[in-house]
Amino acid sequence: MAGRLTIDDDNHAVPGGVTTLGSILSDTTLVVGSVNAKAIAIVDGSGNQITSFGGGTQYAELATTSPATGTLGLGRYSSTLPTLTNGQMNEAMLDASSILYMNMAYKLDAINDAIQAWAFDYAGNPIHSTSNALNVNVQNGSLAVQPTAATTGGYTPGQLISAASTNATSIKGSAGTLGYITASNINTSPRYLKIYNKASAPTVGTDTPVHTFLIPGNTSGAGTNIPLPPQGIALGTGIAIAITTGVATSDTGAVAANDIVINYGYN
Repeated sequence: MAGRLTIDDDNHAVPGGVTTLGSILSDTTLVVGSVNAKAIAIVDGSGNQITSFGGGTQYAELATTSPATGTLGLGRYSSTLPTLTNGQMNEAMLDASSILYMNMAYKLDAINDAIQAWAFDYAGNPIHSTSNALNVNVQNGSLAVQPTAATTGGYTPGQLISAASTNATSIKGSAGTLGYITASNINTSPRYLKIYNKASAPTVGTDTPVHTFLIPGNTSGAGTNIPLPPQGIALGTGIAIAITTGVATSDTGAVAANDIVINYGYN
């Protein structure tokens, strides 16, 4: 430090040529650019000269000169999500048009008191077509979710019309979900629909079904909508069925051709 160092009443260091009251002494000439100019240094509380400043990461201007050269960027566009660990910070995510990325939006229908919500993809494009909107109705203080029709998704439909056999059939050769199943029977006697967790057609009479359902009989047509849970029945190996005249697991009685119609959906 050039010049004289004085300590004021509060133990603050002041440069030479300055009184402890903060005024310039009358015998000191401070002329910028003059040969008589006094060098003034900044010191810390212990009187040590501070020779460097700053610290931490300095913000840099954006890589492009338009539209924000020299401007602090508070958002960032990336085609992939950043991977963060606990406690890390990151800029707000933007889409390619500098629109703030959101993962949910909603619209209030004032007439029906309905909230229509939809997701956005990572690039910020709204996914809000009728086919994939989620309608949430607010009625008398309760929320009711209403699924809407879609052109994709859902269960794959299938049908079996009985042959003169046990109709051992593989519906899906890998893990899947049986979403719904109905059965009708025009024989006078009841028949039995058996569901197997198997990746190939079952060996009727040997394989053990996971479910056996009664199909009532009537020459004018009888049948049943077999109740399945809303989420369907998950089968971890595969989905297979058979139809027999007897209820026993070991039964191998064949049904008649065209007596029974099975309709199902799976994924």
